[in-house]
Amino acid sequence: MEEYQEPPPFEQAAPYRMDEPVLAIQTRTEYLDHPSGRGRLRVDLTSPAEHGESLPTVVISPGLGAHRSATRYIESFLAGRGYLVVRPTHGGSDWTAVALKTPFGAFSRTELRRRTSELTATIKALDEGLWGVSPEEGRLCMMGHSFGALTSGLFAGLKADTVEVNVPRAVDTLIVLSPYGNSFPTQRLGIDPQSFGNLVQPTLFVSGTKDDLWTLGKGSRSHLEPYMKCQAPVKSHLLIGGTRHGHFSEVFGWVRRDTRIMVNSTITAFLDAHMMGQTRGLDYLQKQLPLVAFEHGSWVL
Repeated sequence: MEEYQEPPPFEQAAPYRMDEPVLAIQTRTEYLDHPSGRGRLRVDLTSPAEHGESLPTVVISPGLGAHRSATRYIESFLAGRGYLVVRPTHGGSDWTAVALKTPFGAFSRTELRRRTSELTATIKALDEGLWGVSPEEGRLCMMGHSFGALTSGLFAGLKADTVEVNVPRAVDTLIVLSPYGNSFPTQRLGIDPQSFGNLVQPTLFVSGTKDDLWTLGKGSRSHLEPYMKCQAPVKSHLLIGGTRHGHFSEVFGWVRRDTRIMVNSTITAFLDAHMMGQTRGLDYLQKQLPLVAFEHGSWVL
């Protein structure tokens, strides 16, 4: 019989790696010839200021209408803890495109194909060492928010009726913020929500209790459907209390406090545990995250 152990005192549960000293970081902008043959593709890289030839890597696909600093809070946090974070600019569906084409014009199957080609080109450039640093073997994570969550999912097994992704290399971990089940976004983009069952890599789902944009009346439940369909042996869903769809984006340097804390700490712990194989990340997810989530009005599934 296993000996009973007292649970850790509530006051000892603190968000993961929030208060530890962080590495100096650097951000630089690179450009590729756009896969369409027209124009250039902007790619921003944030990393520790000093690093070797390879790093554990996170490639981010921003959401519809995202500006270039929308995910900066996540990028800086991860880079300060040893990760390379790479974000291409989806020029056909960023904030400028939305202003010119309207959200419906920028949110289309054409733009989904464009996005996947941009991510493919970015990953290939990383693998070729074009920017002096490559993903470590077995340590490539795809991450995205909303439109970007669905785009990233296509590299991990999600299926769309008009898009076929030739994945340059295996995706080892998937992190999706505000993914959609059977709702307006998946219907408009031709994505089969049942294909979330194809995901096999460790997958972290994140959404908010007030995250109800474009859900066809389902509200925040629409973001729980992908988690329920997912068959990955390792999966988790963080539901952040009081968080709306737009709260996952930085606006003029501001991010809702509880959202920022829960997103940054949980994503880092998930990567440390399931991409880096670190015991402390796994221990945090199993023992402390439920208490930290409760303290910030959130839940973990």
